[in-house]
This record gives sequence, structure tokens and C-alpha cells, in this order.
Amino acid sequence: MTAKHVNKTLDLTPYEHEKIAKPSVTLATSELQFETRRDGLLPPSIMVVGNVYAFKEFMKERFPEGLRYVDLIFKGGTDVKTAWVLEVSAQTERTGTLADFLRSLGVKVTEVDLDDDDDDDDEDNEPDDEGLIDDEAAVSDDDGEMD
Repeated sequence: MTAKHVNKTLDLTPYEHEKIAKPSVTLATSELQFETRRDGLLPPSIMVVGNVYAFKEFMKERFPEGLRYVDLIFKGGTDVKTAWVLEVSAQTERTGTLADFLRSLGVKVTEVDLDDDDDDDDEDNEPDDEGLIDDEAAVSDDDGEMD
């Protein structure tokens, strides 16, 4: 088979069957909570909570600047979580948003702003009680390395 016969787009038709579980992730955005030992506090960024291993090459192609697989430190450096992190500024008019891109791949996306004040009465921006930072789903057991 030659390259011109290969389907260049991701075939999502298998996800249309009702018995197929659709992948889902939470995108947690923060200006204040993402830090690495090497870089210190990161610029405003989006952490992907959940397994996106099947989509990592698509994400790397869409967001070649600003997407990294990093060890984030929490709780004063006593807790380390490895996750895909995208700088908010890497979302451009050309790339679109990470949330919209993942949705286009058939992923169910929940967005949470970790910096929102819990005293707000705005129900649309309230984080869910899934324990995003302590959730074991944030720890990746895939090879995740950027090639």
C-alpha cells in the first residue's frame, strides 16, 4: 500500500457503536498550580487528566509548541504527577483550543479552572469533586515521552 492510499484522517466510526466506551479526559487550567522542579512555576497552562496515549501523536502534531510531558510537583514537592501540559498561549487561531481538538477526535472533555474562587455562584465553572490533583488518573503509566 502506498502513502497516497493511506487514510490521513482518524477514522472515528468505531466510536459510533453504543457499546464502545468513549475516551474521556479532564482539562484542568491554572496560572498558579503547575510547577516543575526544573522550570519552577509554569506559565498559565492546561493539564490533561486522563489517558490520551492513543491521541498523543495527534496532539503533538497540532500543538508542536507548548505541549510537554512533564513531572509536576504538588504539596510543596512531596507529590509528583506526570502529565501532558499545554501552555494556554499555544492555543492560537491556527491551532484552535485543546478542548475542541480532543472533541474532534471523539474524546469526551470536561474543562475545569483550578483558579476559580469556590465562593462564586457560577455553576458552569465549579470544579467537580473528582480530586483532580490527587486523582491517580493524572499519573501516566504510558511511555508518554515526546519523540
